[in-house]
Amino acid sequence: MDESGMVNFVENRRPFWEDLSSYPPNPDGWSYRQWAWEFLRRNPEYQDACRRSKGPPARGIAARRFGRPDLKSYKAEFVKEDEERRWLPESIRRVPIKRSREEADVTLRLAQGKVAVIFDLTQTKEAGLPCIKSMLVHAKELLTEEVIILEKSCPNEYSSKSPKIRRNKLLCWLRLYDAKAHFGATELDIMRVLYREGSPTPLQKIALRKQINADWDRAQSMVEGEYLSLLPLSDLQERSSKKQNISAISNGPLTGADKGFSKAVEDGIDQ
Repeated sequence: MDESGMVNFVENRRPFWEDLSSYPPNPDGWSYRQWAWEFLRRNPEYQDACRRSKGPPARGIAARRFGRPDLKSYKAEFVKEDEERRWLPESIRRVPIKRSREEADVTLRLAQGKVAVIFDLTQTKEAGLPCIKSMLVHAKELLTEEVIILEKSCPNEYSSKSPKIRRNKLLCWLRLYDAKAHFGATELDIMRVLYREGSPTPLQKIALRKQINADWDRAQSMVEGEYLSLLPLSDLQERSSKKQNISAISNGPLTGADKGFSKAVEDGIDQ
């Protein structure tokens, strides 16, 4: 255990921030879900919930608090099965409703921020399956309107706007968090290892200090809850990968739309 009493991750030791090989392999190939997991598992409150929550009801409540479908042990590595599991911000919950052949009124009591959407799949009989795509486009428009209404009604509690996420900064934020939160790394060591400045001049130190402080703020934010903003990018990443695979199979070049998907994944921006 470390000084905080937290059991370390891999082989009973925490990844050493200066040694990239002590982290799970191939970070360039990690999905956004894996990045979300790596930040969440460092959250002290999540670690505490894993240790204290006993029994299915308590563990389920704790998992929902962090946007998880389950309370996965923070000591557990991200595995293939985790790629198939959607976190709560990605999922749509089915509500059991008694079905009948006749139209019927349905009354739902929804808490603030919850929206019910009903799709009439009987329309696919005449219009065909492509109409589902049109339904989803319309549903997205309606949900966007609901988000705007929610933000206006509770401006201090809800916001769909978050700082831009650059994929190439995620590893820096993760290692910086480990360096400062668990190893007490000095400013000069951080400059040397993460920013590759072994002997910075006084002016360079000022600029680097500003950059480190900005990155430290984002690292803490990612661990404390902003990891959830990575999850929508997983779906975008999967769609981009599928499009590129289809293009590769057909031996054709990427279309403009396909390139747009790829660029969005690289920048961490949903189009």
